[in-house]
Amino acid sequence: MLETLITTPLLSIPTVIASAILSMAIYHLIVYFSKSHKDVIKERYPFQNTIELAWNSDVILDYMLEKSKSIPDDRKCGVFNTLGLPWIVVTNDVENITHVLKNVDTYGKGPLFSEKFYGLLGDGIFSSDGAVWYKHRKTSSHLFNLNKFKSSVLDTFNDHCNILIDILSSSTGPIDIQDLFMKFTLESIGQIAFGQELGTMTKKRVIFAEAFDYCQAQINESFLDPLWLLKRLFTPSGWWYYLSLSRVNKFAYAVVKQRKKEFAERSAESKGKGDLLSLYLERQDTEKDGELTDRNLRDVVLSFVIAGRDTTANALSWAAYRLCIHPDIQQRVYEEIKSVLTTRNVDYMDSSFRLSYECLQDMKYLEAFCMEVLRLYPSIPKEAKFAMKDDILPDGTVVPKGFMVIFCPWLMGRTESLW
Repeated sequence: MLETLITTPLLSIPTVIASAILSMAIYHLIVYFSKSHKDVIKERYPFQNTIELAWNSDVILDYMLEKSKSIPDDRKCGVFNTLGLPWIVVTNDVENITHVLKNVDTYGKGPLFSEKFYGLLGDGIFSSDGAVWYKHRKTSSHLFNLNKFKSSVLDTFNDHCNILIDILSSSTGPIDIQDLFMKFTLESIGQIAFGQELGTMTKKRVIFAEAFDYCQAQINESFLDPLWLLKRLFTPSGWWYYLSLSRVNKFAYAVVKQRKKEFAERSAESKGKGDLLSLYLERQDTEKDGELTDRNLRDVVLSFVIAGRDTTANALSWAAYRLCIHPDIQQRVYEEIKSVLTTRNVDYMDSSFRLSYECLQDMKYLEAFCMEVLRLYPSIPKEAKFAMKDDILPDGTVVPKGFMVIFCPWLMGRTESLW
């Protein structure tokens, strides 16, 4: 009997797919008619938002820019419904966004975000809410402060900048600058957060980074494509996600194992590093929370790879791009850096020179340039918060429990009324 079921399944794969689509469509209609909202932007045809999201997944920011134009001028929010996601409140109003970000007990990642990212980030700071999030924030705040930046953090970036300059100077042909910046920031966060030299900058390929990027891309797609689960289970691209995740885990657990070994030995060097993993190990409350597991520390590692690698590397890449297409600005940045270093008697012709915090503070034009780059290309271009209880935004928009509030810094940076 069992052999017959395996060789002759009761339902074919096309039947399963069709049934899943039909079930989701029925569920979507039930939700749509049972949870209407006075500010909803009506669809011109059935499942318009769902179809458009999936179709424009590769240009989602441009799509959000166009979609925002459908919100009437007299309203600061638009409400949308799409298959596979909660009701969505879209706003780019500064007061509304400030309200959402300040009320951390009302708005958080929510179950949808946490579930989709759990395989990659677990219970790390970027996928948790409540007490777990507060604990991560309290521990990590000891690493990311001004005194740490002036000393160990800036020293690390100075060291790796010298390696970066050597690589660029020795290059005889075109170079993928974003790939190089990704390696640079991964190496830096490895030193700052994990107390380890990863050696990524001299490698042609970094398997962990490729696997990590693939996992992120697959998870992002799952928010836009209602058929993501079927693809994950039944297609090669979905199976590759699990292989990539295993490679990510292999890297993260190796980092944890090495750091725990060094921490246990309690060498003078290990005590003096003051990296993030050591902070977690030092500050764990075994009586209250139990001993930190390798899985807990693995979640810390991967969360701060996103924090320290992706965001900074993307900002550096866009900065390099803007300097290339605006040689006049490139020249002004160069002249200011040279002027500041000369004033402070820094021999910038020496390839091993180091930038101090005080030097950076004097580079006002460079700071303005960086701020403008982040306006046009914010490292977090879109953000979503889940309403864990009923709320009303400052403009009067009602946000029922279970709704998502989405705002888009990338779009806001292109809104003339704000700039």
